[in-house]
Amino acid sequence: MNKINLIEHVFVLEEKELLHVVNSNEEFSISIDGKIEPSSFSDATIFRGKLVPATSTLNPSQAINFTTIFPSEYRVVKDGSKILVKAQNAWQNIIELNKNSCSYDDSSGDGIAEFNEKPLETIGWHATEFDVTYREIVEHLEQICDITLLCIEQAEPYQFSGLGFIQNEEDAKNVAFEFCKNRVIEKMKNDEHFKEEALTSDEKEAAQFFKVI
Repeated sequence: MNKINLIEHVFVLEEKELLHVVNSNEEFSISIDGKIEPSSFSDATIFRGKLVPATSTLNPSQAINFTTIFPSEYRVVKDGSKILVKAQNAWQNIIELNKNSCSYDDSSGDGIAEFNEKPLETIGWHATEFDVTYREIVEHLEQICDITLLCIEQAEPYQFSGLGFIQNEEDAKNVAFEFCKNRVIEKMKNDEHFKEEALTSDEKEAAQFFKVI
């Protein structure tokens, strides 16, 4: 798992690329690896929009000051040909930018409610019939699969808010299915409430989905 903690992370942009999109007066996106892309870009994004520099009629050729034209939530420093960006204070904006493209949303105190990818969501939905939570599934996936976690995390006082981006959906689907299948087998073997003869119709459907009955 690749964790990008906005409290600590600095995004590095190429000044030349940023100048090009600013001068084009078109919307663009900045990805979490510092790439500047068209506004239709759908991967993990820390900024989307236009940057409009203030121009002086007395000096229209004045160099663009990137530290002042970004929204106030972004802290920006110029370092040679690089533009360094910290986006911690823009977290709520970043959640809105990515809530439909992330694989799962762990940004609220309510926990993880669903997966955005339908195959994973189908697995998670069936697993809940055996009290296997989305949190358990996600923690297992984060240990094994290629996942980027974009988050705000601090130790004292503890705070966490995150968005997960699964890089290989097919691999994650297989890992999640095997994990949940094994949990269902364990539950049916060790929990009286989940003995095969005691299963409800929904639990039987879930057990059949995982190919354990």
